[in-house]
Amino acid sequence: MTNFSSIRRIASPQTNPNVLKGNFDILLLNTCTLSCRHCCFLELPNRWSALPKRKFVWTFDELIRTLDHYSNNGIAFEELTLLGGEPTLHPRFVDIVKALQGRRGSLFRRLKIVSNMTNLDPEILLALASLDRVIFSLYEVNEPIAEALRNTGLVDWLRARTVVEFWRGDEFDVYGEPDPSFSGSYDQVSNYSRCPYKGGCRVISPSGVSYCHMAYAMGEDISSSNTDVLQEYLNRTTPLNACSVCPIPARREKWTSQDPARDRRSAVRALTLVKNSAAVLISHDIRSLES
Repeated sequence: MTNFSSIRRIASPQTNPNVLKGNFDILLLNTCTLSCRHCCFLELPNRWSALPKRKFVWTFDELIRTLDHYSNNGIAFEELTLLGGEPTLHPRFVDIVKALQGRRGSLFRRLKIVSNMTNLDPEILLALASLDRVIFSLYEVNEPIAEALRNTGLVDWLRARTVVEFWRGDEFDVYGEPDPSFSGSYDQVSNYSRCPYKGGCRVISPSGVSYCHMAYAMGEDISSSNTDVLQEYLNRTTPLNACSVCPIPARREKWTSQDPARDRRSAVRALTLVKNSAAVLISHDIRSLES
């Protein structure tokens, strides 16, 4: 079993002085075990595309090469978030976490994940325990998984090692659609000025850095390893082209699944994983204490 016991404390000897403030999402792949309607990570990129986006997995080598390009040019990120789809589905997820932890300081200051809890085998849970923050997205379909994590003691096991939060997703913003109850005007400048997500949903992708997920969906990004150029783009006070098609506030809709039967199967499988992981990790801790 992978040893993550001290990996979070291992930082790169080099610390880059040029830290880009805010959170930057890394979309590892666009595959998920759940089928949330209006998912801003999976559904949004298809809205302005004539053809559905192909399945995408950011390969380990390409991901690390891209991120090293930034750090080698003196650029670090205040916070990185591993996202998907479901990020733990990446075939080299554990290797990615280990590689990133070895770049702490030179590449980033904090590392977190947003996961839907459907793929928590022991190796993945050990990797999550090494992060600075773990956010579990909580919907109607995966509530039994959260309950199982609590009942088996895995939530307590994780919280002894890192920060764990549950984020409820009872409603989704339907980005690109205006709120019918809003009486104000929608235009590019107004949408930008009202946007509550500035600096919180930036994206790092193979094509560069995007100001937000809407900009990423529309291909409005910047490919540069020059700190001044990136700072100017990220600290902008003027709207993006994407703001013209992103009404803020957006229409909100109750969470629903596009494929309930598939999501139920994912939840059943996840419950088995949680039970097995608890047997491995918690009993392992007990044996370690006894020895």
